[in-house]
Amino acid sequence: MNDARMSRLNPYQRKVAEQILGAVVCEAPPGSGKTHLLINRTMNILDEGYDPNRILCCTFSIKGAEEMRVRLAKMVWPDISDAELEVFRKGKTDDEFDSEWKDADARRTLILKWICTIHALAYRLLKAFGEKFRVLSDHDSFEVDSMLKDSIKELGLEEPLKTIKWYIGLAINEMAIAGNSFQFFSKEISARGGQEYKAKGVSECYDRYITWMKKRKLVDFDMLQSRCLYMLRNNPAFKNYCKSLFDFVMVDETQDCNSAQYEILNYISTKGNLMAVGDVDQSLYAFRGARPEALRSNFENSWPEHFRLPLLINYRSTKTIIGLSSKFIKSNYPVEKEKYYKPVEGRDDAQQGEPAKMVEFNTFDELSTQCISEVLESEKPGNWYILSRTRAECSEIQNALAMAGVPCINKSGGLGTGNHVKKVIAYAKLACDYHKARDNAQIMTEIANVASSTFLAPVSRRRHVEGCENTKSWVDCGCPVVVREGEDYSKVRYYGKAHIEQAANMSKSVWDGVISQTYDKNRGGYRTPVAKASSDLINFVLKVEKLKDSSKDALKMIIDESVAPWLAEDEGDSADLSENGKYEDFILLLNMAKDEQTLEQFLDEYEDLIGKTGDGKEDESVIIGTVHWSKGGERPCVIANLTRMPIKPPETQKGKLPVGRPPTISEERNIAFVAITRAKDKLVVLRSGEWLAKPTNPVFFLELQSCNL
Repeated sequence: MNDARMSRLNPYQRKVAEQILGAVVCEAPPGSGKTHLLINRTMNILDEGYDPNRILCCTFSIKGAEEMRVRLAKMVWPDISDAELEVFRKGKTDDEFDSEWKDADARRTLILKWICTIHALAYRLLKAFGEKFRVLSDHDSFEVDSMLKDSIKELGLEEPLKTIKWYIGLAINEMAIAGNSFQFFSKEISARGGQEYKAKGVSECYDRYITWMKKRKLVDFDMLQSRCLYMLRNNPAFKNYCKSLFDFVMVDETQDCNSAQYEILNYISTKGNLMAVGDVDQSLYAFRGARPEALRSNFENSWPEHFRLPLLINYRSTKTIIGLSSKFIKSNYPVEKEKYYKPVEGRDDAQQGEPAKMVEFNTFDELSTQCISEVLESEKPGNWYILSRTRAECSEIQNALAMAGVPCINKSGGLGTGNHVKKVIAYAKLACDYHKARDNAQIMTEIANVASSTFLAPVSRRRHVEGCENTKSWVDCGCPVVVREGEDYSKVRYYGKAHIEQAANMSKSVWDGVISQTYDKNRGGYRTPVAKASSDLINFVLKVEKLKDSSKDALKMIIDESVAPWLAEDEGDSADLSENGKYEDFILLLNMAKDEQTLEQFLDEYEDLIGKTGDGKEDESVIIGTVHWSKGGERPCVIANLTRMPIKPPETQKGKLPVGRPPTISEERNIAFVAITRAKDKLVVLRSGEWLAKPTNPVFFLELQSCNL
């Protein structure tokens, strides 16, 4: 081992880095240098002469894998070029650095191939064993989504595609057998309080999905992982192959792994040299199936002789912030879990720091104004994070900062980035012909495939079953009708990009081209969709045009009659449209519109606002984002907006299938904990007593107040 390198580690880190044999569980609190530790432990294994090709480093996210590859490459080759670093960041060679370059040093293969996500690991193991498949492309996704939408209509499920796909993903992860999945769905739907009779339709959708994918030798990300686990359980040759590959397995962000990922890791780490690094207190993905508790119980069961070596020094924050966060998260440790509590301390030279500033406001506007004051008072916007629970809160704060001239970048979206909002704005521009929008094919393209709730299907459409030779959906061949002419709403794919391109080629004015498409055309005796769709489009735009003197009324019509129904069809309805979803963006957009303001005046203000956000340099701008986005990041100053922490769980609309599960109070506390531990020197905790005119829950704000030193 390199003594000079090891001397730069603290006693906790050194103990873990030196323990290269056996099973190690390392709980790493915020700012404890876990990535630095993983890299040093990998270097120690290499120093001991072990084969680099037999070392595996897995992480939960692509971002985490990129960071680990770059940092290890810098440590292995201190004089590495920027071009080589970029190759390692991407995780694949290019024309300049081919396979010969990679094979010249086994450590390059380790970094490029075996520092990866668990999904990427599953893909590489299956491919290396000779499995033949393709990962779902965007085009494939569009086709399979169309098949599922048709199936949903045919089966009378009246559920959005997003809900059905969620249940399909759940079944894939649990490896439910296609053709025999009814009992599985019946149990899962019943356990969530849903209507059990719907299991039959969901089961049929699942069977069609699996059949469709198998026929084309396609897999999605969930299937990659499940296929790998299935092979490990049932194919001795594959299992022996995987067990023979690695002498050392290291896993970062272990608290975010689900049951299947834990099982895969256990199969391939049979040499016993497994290191799992993570922090249960920073687990934010239980809603995706993460099992943070397995970081403790799973290893106690599978590896009874493992070493539990926590890192207990925070290098990031002042002693005050460390003390505050430690006292706050201790509420997640009742007596039966107290042995796992980590008494974190600061580094020897850590500053004491000032107490966290905590302010509560009556309204969210007042909170946003305080954010502006805090940043302007410091005179260094690039020092600040402003973190919130939801995207909508980020958008509100972003708008306030932008209007005040504070440079800011919203990493979690914003009103200018969501496709659903872009479609509303595009319709608004067409309605008042904003800057000759009707001659702009790009603006027309924004509203492609987004119909109004009043647009009826122009033709009957069929789902052709196996064995039918027809491919055209309007051919009357006796196959099941999924959309009926003149009766069913055509909320999606009513006027596509191909029709817009055709309209642009028909006339110098795109709008004139759309008008020319309204003439009756026939194809095999059937009226084409484009004729009626173009007519409906024109009528709807002209209907909105009549309201152009009132921006609020015009925007409300666009949202209520077009984009909201499209979003509901595509992603699902919500009983409470104001709670943590894309519908909130519609409310924020309407709130931006002023009384007695024309649509054109609103668009001028909107374009001006969008132009002020997102184009600055990150080191000179306030970074706004959700807490989930910020994980792993840090800045000298942090504003933690606790307005919606804990958040109210979304309600399931009556009669609809429930998905996921409500967040627990401990998981929500983790989110607040991650927010406050991003701060190095200064922490400001803010809260509004209302959000969109509804009261919010002060529980975490009160807890933090009681912990403030």
